[in-house]
Amino acid sequence: MRFSVLEIFLIAVPILETLRIIILCRDMRKLALAKGEAPQKWMWYTALLWISVEGTVIGLWFFFMGFRYLIAGIILAILAARVCFTFLKNRLENIDEQAWDEKIEEIGRE
Repeated sequence: MRFSVLEIFLIAVPILETLRIIILCRDMRKLALAKGEAPQKWMWYTALLWISVEGTVIGLWFFFMGFRYLIAGIILAILAARVCFTFLKNRLENIDEQAWDEKIEEIGRE
């Protein structure tokens, strides 16, 4: 029984994406704890964002392109999810800076 490259790719991608989501959630958990935020909330945000962005991009790819160039559609979905994740991570990283700005304004009001 021989598998084609496309079949192997389609088998490997969900496994690798599941591992990627687990690793990203672990990293967001550490960052949320360092910022004093609820880690479960940010882990859910990460997983839901990644799955929804990839699902949307792949769904649109199938709608417009069908099965043609399937690998390109999957790669595009991964890149789009990574970009959206970067925005989410930046938002969590900037939470501490926003809190300091609020404290400075409170001191200025007194």
